[in-house]
Amino acid sequence: MTDWLIFPTQGRRSFAGRPVRVLGIDLGITNSAVAEIIWDPKSDEPVTARSTS
Repeated sequence: MTDWLIFPTQGRRSFAGRPVRVLGIDLGITNSAVAEIIWDPKSDEPVTARSTS
């Protein structure tokens, strides 16, 4: 994977096999949405992603 120049590699955190949870929020003018992604590298399960709208 190639890093984009706007995201420097210095200071990048490594998760070293730990589960990762990412939350995203879109605060629209009329509607808002929340998304969640969960990934556990030690699990054989696929990445879990869900959203509300």
